[in-house]
Amino acid sequence: MKDVLEPDGFNIINSCGAAAWQTIFHFHLHVVPRYEDDPLELPWVPKEGDPDEIAAVAEKIRGTDG
Repeated sequence: MKDVLEPDGFNIINSCGAAAWQTIFHFHLHVVPRYEDDPLELPWVPKEGDPDEIAAVAEKIRGTDG
């Protein structure tokens, strides 16, 4: 894809569960070639997260939150 389509980048998307917009209920990935001037927009507006909150969630995921 990279050599043929020459994108500026890729999005690799996996949705798990209806709340995450999954419509086909098995594991699959979407590989989306992206270009600097393409019209595709994310369904959310990215912004910086709170470092302390991110660290707390990471600890909880690792099971080291106490």
